[in-house]
Amino acid sequence: MRKRISIIFISVTLAAVMLYGWTAYAATSPTQITSTSTKGTFTSVDSATVKLSTDTVEQTVPLAKSVWVYRDEQKAQLTDLVAGDQIELVLNSKQQAAYIKATSANASKPDAAASGAANPMDSSTAQPTATPSPTPLPAGTPEPTPQGAAAKPVTPAQPERNQEVYPNLEGMDVSVDGKHFKLHIRQSQGPHGSLYDLSIKPEDAGMIHLSGDQAAAWIHELLASIDLKSSDAKQTLAAQLAEHYGLDASKLTIQMKTQWKPDQAPAAKEYEDRKDNSKDKSKDKSKDKKNKDKDKDNEENHKRGNNSRGDVQRNSDR
Repeated sequence: MRKRISIIFISVTLAAVMLYGWTAYAATSPTQITSTSTKGTFTSVDSATVKLSTDTVEQTVPLAKSVWVYRDEQKAQLTDLVAGDQIELVLNSKQQAAYIKATSANASKPDAAASGAANPMDSSTAQPTATPSPTPLPAGTPEPTPQGAAAKPVTPAQPERNQEVYPNLEGMDVSVDGKHFKLHIRQSQGPHGSLYDLSIKPEDAGMIHLSGDQAAAWIHELLASIDLKSSDAKQTLAAQLAEHYGLDASKLTIQMKTQWKPDQAPAAKEYEDRKDNSKDKSKDKSKDKKNKDKDKDNEENHKRGNNSRGDVQRNSDR
């Protein structure tokens, strides 16, 4: 009896451990966790950390083993970052900066001339305006609540639209497998446009998982130099990943599926052109046949006429 109870206890314990392990795995699955991000003003960077300031605090974020850096939508290095750049950090599952998107101060400033022309309160052009006398309110009407002088009209937030990585691409599925390295890119069609999903798991590093516009932005920069319609698209992507992560490109297995939007208008026009041409050719053939039949009849009538005249001539000779 005791032995049976011990066996049951051990079995229940093993089942609980397995269930806990599966739950923990599911909780860390890239399909369940989306990488977090933080934005601020770049301060400095060293071999291990990047520093940025926000409206409230100074932050020091550890760097991942391999960091993607883009500055003004161009691939860059950590050393290309300049103090004052506006940066966005995408953190992997270990809360390390794995992707840095920077915008230089010059690129983010509006054109000075346009800004001055659009500002009606410019001191060089603005004219003083007389303040109108307040209109007396009827008795019993409550006084309006004064507004701060610096108050600005509230502009309603506009919903973000997913970026189109390739405008003519309807769907895409790219998988890269290597030793201790995995990358997956997916584009599909949703009710409001294209949907994007990106996950990267480098060797000895945390998982990166992005979706929506963040995934679209990184996919666009990652594939910007690759022509997906070319025969060497896989080799180009393998070389790019191998260079960045220090991998052997020949040992990367790449599966790439793309679905492009059909160009319906030219195809329909081409079909109509072929249809019209076939009709014209049929008419021409019918016309040629009629002409040939007519020529044949004329030739037979001519022969019969010649034969009749010959018979008449022979009869008259007699």
